[in-house]
This record gives sequence, structure tokens and C-alpha cells, in this order.
Amino acid sequence: MLYQSPFLQLLQQLPPAYVVCIHNNKTLTVAELIEQSKNLAANLSAKGIKKGDHVLLACDVGIEFLILFMALIHLRTKTALVDPHMGNQRYASKLQQFQPKWAFIDSRLLLLQEHPVIRFIYRRKKPGAFYIPYSNSYTIFATGMWLPLMQKHHRLKFTANASADIIPSKEDDELLVVYTSGTLAEPKAVVHTMNSLYESLKAVAALFDENKQASMVTHLPQFALIGMMTGYKTFFWKETTPPDQRIEFIKQHQITTLFGPPAEYRDLMSYCKKTNQLFPESLSHLILGSAPVLKSLLIELRQFSKAKITCLYGMTEHLVVSSIDADEKIKYAGKGDILGLPLKGMQYKITDDGELLIQSPLLFKRYFHLQEADEFHATGDLVATDPMGRLIMKGRKKNMIIRANKNIYPGLYETTIAQIKGVKDVCMIGLYDEGIHDEHVILVVDADNTLTEKALLQELKNGKHAIDSDALPDHIIFQSIPKSGRQQKTDQQTLLEQIKQQLPSLTTLS
Repeated sequence: MLYQSPFLQLLQQLPPAYVVCIHNNKTLTVAELIEQSKNLAANLSAKGIKKGDHVLLACDVGIEFLILFMALIHLRTKTALVDPHMGNQRYASKLQQFQPKWAFIDSRLLLLQEHPVIRFIYRRKKPGAFYIPYSNSYTIFATGMWLPLMQKHHRLKFTANASADIIPSKEDDELLVVYTSGTLAEPKAVVHTMNSLYESLKAVAALFDENKQASMVTHLPQFALIGMMTGYKTFFWKETTPPDQRIEFIKQHQITTLFGPPAEYRDLMSYCKKTNQLFPESLSHLILGSAPVLKSLLIELRQFSKAKITCLYGMTEHLVVSSIDADEKIKYAGKGDILGLPLKGMQYKITDDGELLIQSPLLFKRYFHLQEADEFHATGDLVATDPMGRLIMKGRKKNMIIRANKNIYPGLYETTIAQIKGVKDVCMIGLYDEGIHDEHVILVVDADNTLTEKALLQELKNGKHAIDSDALPDHIIFQSIPKSGRQQKTDQQTLLEQIKQQLPSLTTLS
């Protein structure tokens, strides 16, 4: 049984010949997306996939991904996204929590799963390389290229082998599960419903200029849907695409719009500075989000492009909270990080201690391990407003580091690191480096003389106490950790001052 959705309704309003996306010199029109996603959904339904089933999705973003994602929307499954290029993220605990019934997995990952010799050779060359652990608890469909050594998994079928009608549905079903952080014992995932996902992507699409000749490029799975919501032709590249290839891609395809975290723009700027060139002239709009966008980065970015620059403040739980033009942000001379006017239609409160609470149709439904969420989401960010009503970031209530576009919660990893033999005490701290416009993760360890930096790093990468690669430290400092108060808690301020003396180029991010 297939269900109507706001995404399908939007597609049905577009010209059938309109090109939704382009990938590897292949195009996908509106008519093809509707037909092939309905055919695939009908075939999957005939295999037994139904509304509410837990589905794991671990495949590259591209035309096949977009058709598959739309098919799963038709079926109203609850889908968890896994990035196949993220390295060994110890996903076993997440799979155990999510308990998928079905899995759509890139054939290359399956090859590593099924052939121990190939996996052994590959992981010798790339220690910690990610592959989906074997499990007989879910049915697997292979996606991506056909590989001759793989015969037993189902393949996707986009022709009409089965039929199913689209029926109306006003139910706001849980649709998308996005893992953000958490411990091995209790992974943390954000659950979005059909409506909250649609409203979130619609709010992002509203940041784009109205231009039917425009084009964008992305590697973000959810943003594969943005093209059809904006009318932009959407191209795809891999998250691992190096900056020189990105610049050539932009030139070749005359890309007009980029969306990404500050770290991606930092890499492009570094390459252009090294090669003495500006950003390609085709770029007319740059959108930055997913991590703090500070004035120092924007000042440097403006030297490489005359394009319109939009800075987005949001989070996985609520994708758009506010936005501001980069030139307005550069001109701001007050204290704190100016974030812009709150999203229209969003209700917000600022608590007595300055924490921002938000509520709107964009807001997620719950965390996966909890049955419900509060009416207003506590962001953990400390804010104020100026006379114009613009939000101003004053700091973080929660102890969190943001490196690239990844949230790192020290408390989730410190307890694991403390169990490593030889470690007496540990503290993870983030400090900002204006040279690269990003935070460094500093791991301070009080240890006995038997533990070396090399041995500790090896244990953190691949040992019994391995942590997520996103949280691996940039610097490891061995020293005693200062304490204060009756309960002898870590004296963060004193420790920060000690670290700054050893790493003078880094500063506290406020």
C-alpha cells in the first residue's frame, strides 16, 4: 500500500519534463522520478515492506538514492540514514538500538561484509574502514554498482513488476531517523515526521533565490529533495571530493548555489589561495550552516567571491532557527555572534539563564530512545536579542564541541577514555583556531608513564575503547588536571588557560 505525501504533491505540480537532478551525466525528470519511485515502492511492497517498518539506508547520494528515498516515503517506512563514507563509526550499537527489518546497502560495503579476505586486505590498507556488520536479522537489498562476487542479495527494480494505488493519508508518521551522537550503550538519534521533515526542507528552500536557471550541488542525503522544492537542477558530489575537483566541477557544470558547513568553504578558500584564483564566477549564492559561522571566516570568504552569502543557524532537531546575510554579520560590532532574525512562525523563549527554547512545525518529534519530547526544545545555546529582534549567540550551556559540521559531546567519550589502561583522569576541550575557522579537539590526559601518545591514539581508533572518528583529538596533552570545589570537579577555566599557554594560536569559542 502506497501513501500520498506533500513531497509527491509538490512533484505532481511540476512540469513532467523538468530535470530534478543530474548525476554522472545522467538526468532524472519529474515524470521519471514519480514513475520509477512508485514502481519501486510497489515492488518493495510486494516483497513485504510496509508502513512503519524500520529501514536502514546506507548508500551514496545520487539518482538511485533519490528514487529509493521517494519510494520509502510512498511506503511510509521509518528510515535511518547511515553514511557509507564515514569510516568505522562503531554502528553495531546503533543497529542494535534501531533494529532494522530491511536494509538498502551499497554493494561495495556488502562486498567487504561477505568476503573476509577482501575485507582483510582492504582494512590493512585503510585501518578502521567502515563496513556493515553481518546480521541475519534484516533483509538486504544491494544498491549501486553490480558486483560479480555478490549474488544472493535483492536488487532494486524500477519497472512495473507490481502495482499499487496511492491512497490519501493525513497521518503525520515518523519518517526519518538521524543519528547525531550518544554513547555505545545509548546512541542518540533525532526522529522527524513526514510534516516536520517537509517543513524543515521547505524552510531551507526559502533561503534560495527564485531562479529557474539556477543549479546546486550537494552530498547531503536529505538535501537531495531540495532541488525539486526550489526548482534548482541538483548535482551530486561525494563528501570526500577534494577542493580542486570541486572547483573544476563548479566550473564545468556552471553551479550557481552552494550549501555546506564552514569547513567545506574553508577547504575551497585554502585551495584557491594556494592556486591564486577566486571562486568560479558562476556562483551567485553561498549558503553556510551546520556549524558556527564566525565573522573571521566571512571576511576571508568575501575576498574570494562577490556572491550573496547567507548564514544559517539551526540544528538537526530544528533545521532552521534564524538566518542572516553575511555582510550584515560582518558589519555587526556588538558582543557575541549575531545569528539574525528568528524564523517566521517559530515560537521561542529565553530562560532566566539565557537558554533558547524553540517550537514550530519544523521541530522534531522525539529522540529515538525516548517516547516523547518537551513542547519547547531546549537548544543548549545561550542567546540574547538586540533592539531589532535579532538573536545573538552568547555561548553554550551544554558542553559541546563543533568541528567541521559534527557535534562532539565530551561527556560521551571521557568515560570511555577513562577506562583505558594507564589513564587516571581525562578531559576533552574544544578551542577555536581562526587560521582554519574551526575548532580543535584537545584531549588532556592524566596518565602513568606506561601510556604513550601513539598507543593512546591507536586505542582510540581501533582498540577495545575506540571512539567515533569524528571525536578523535587533534592534540593530546599529558598533564595533571586541575580540580576545584568541595567535590573536586575539573576546573575548566584553569585548564583552558593552561592549554592556551601551550597552544597560543587557539582561543575559546564564545
